[in-house]
Amino acid sequence: VTAEIVFPKGSPFFVVTDGFLIEQKSSTLLYAAPSSYTAPLPLVKRLGNSSLDNWLYERTEVILPPTLESIGEFVFYDVADISHVALPNSIEHIASRAFFGTGLKTVVLPAQLTEIPAYCFCDCSISAITIPNGVTHIGEYAIYRNWDAIETVILPTTVQFVGHNAFPEETSVIALSQDTHFETAEEYQLRCPEGKLW
Repeated sequence: VTAEIVFPKGSPFFVVTDGFLIEQKSSTLLYAAPSSYTAPLPLVKRLGNSSLDNWLYERTEVILPPTLESIGEFVFYDVADISHVALPNSIEHIASRAFFGTGLKTVVLPAQLTEIPAYCFCDCSISAITIPNGVTHIGEYAIYRNWDAIETVILPTTVQFVGHNAFPEETSVIALSQDTHFETAEEYQLRCPEGKLW
């Protein structure tokens, strides 16, 4: 979608600033029109699903606003040119497939994050990732099939569950807690009968 959005008579629910459509009550960026391309991201709390498609065109690095708390699904999906995204510590939630198929090389996750969802960083180029103390759940294929080798990942003691194939097969995963559960292929198929096994 490449349309521009205007409200000739205004709107009590939405505002358009520099080409960004923002839902005011939840402070959610819903859509970036082509005219937003030269503007910095506004100070919103949430990025809606697939909300930055036009704005991300040909970008390699992204600085997210310090007010951001949540990143929706497919926001950076399949944007291969993106090699660096600065994630502010204000972020508490990242949705599944948010960074799937990007060119990300290193990832420092926000301190407030408690979950790395399924497929979130799958098909990237990550060679190093820092998982903060406080993460309890890592979904299936979360950081799987990266094109650069992640030699070692250290899981803090807070991690309780690691989904099937969360990390590349060649990665050495060190869990600092003996109670961390690594899901087997059989458990995954029982939990997600329609799930894909690579």
